[in-house]
Amino acid sequence: MPKITHFIFIVLFLIPNYVNAKPLTLILDWLVNPNHAAIFIAQEQGFFRQQGINVNIIVPADPDDGAKLVAAGRADLAITYQPQLVTQVEQGLPLVRIATLVDRPLNCVVVRKESGIDSIADLKGKKIGYISNVEGTLALESLLGKAGLTLKDVEAINTQYNLTQALLSKRLDAIVNVMRNVEPLQLQSSGQAVKLFPVEAAMPSYDELIIVTNHRKITDPRLKKFLIALQQASDYLLKNPEKSWQLFANNNPTLNNELTHQIWQTTLPYLARHPTQLNQTAYQAFADFLYEKKIITKKILTRDYTAQI
Repeated sequence: MPKITHFIFIVLFLIPNYVNAKPLTLILDWLVNPNHAAIFIAQEQGFFRQQGINVNIIVPADPDDGAKLVAAGRADLAITYQPQLVTQVEQGLPLVRIATLVDRPLNCVVVRKESGIDSIADLKGKKIGYISNVEGTLALESLLGKAGLTLKDVEAINTQYNLTQALLSKRLDAIVNVMRNVEPLQLQSSGQAVKLFPVEAAMPSYDELIIVTNHRKITDPRLKKFLIALQQASDYLLKNPEKSWQLFANNNPTLNNELTHQIWQTTLPYLARHPTQLNQTAYQAFADFLYEKKIITKKILTRDYTAQI
């Protein structure tokens, strides 16, 4: 074999099967944002490539698309939320959580600081906007319950439009279904000081952002490689937060601004340090809570909606 041909053969042999590997399809929960930092870093720093996998990251037309496509076998992975996953599993969708991106609730109730609403009890008779029954009215009902109120004591409105603008324009007195690392900063950048009421004051903690797959795919060897790369990305991100930000900003020019930088910095403490780590007790407690609140009609066990690969 000629030397040059021999050299090419060795190079091709040593290169991972990345180029020819069937891509893993990952569907985001929404537009690219700092909550997806670990996924972005795994892609841009080449951690997926080092594991010999190709990950095709897709922005959905609708936040609910990802989990449905995974359940139907039309995508490999999706980013979703623990509350939604429990309800989907009860409905029979073959989904399991395999990793976590944000390992605590971000949902909160937000009010204008000058509104005179200094406690949850002050929400009585007020207009409160939400956009999701599971994370919206459930969280609101739980917080109200701690103050001796019910949903009948407020005017809960499914807005179907921009919650922050509705609060700014004073069409609403409060909003829920907003992430404490995003909307409050957006409001403050618009000159509106706000006050937050975290949902975990009234309900069990849960993972805000998780990665799910179809339970029939958990033996796919690419998933293990994906999770190794995700841990590498998490380690890199937390050790190099500003370097990671610059990489994110340079690759997403429309997000390269001071507000998104603030969101990035605020998000970092909420990111899961060990994405595959699973608190089985906490997962069970949250599923039991949804059952007690009649969000689901049958008991769900941790093993019904999680898998460790």
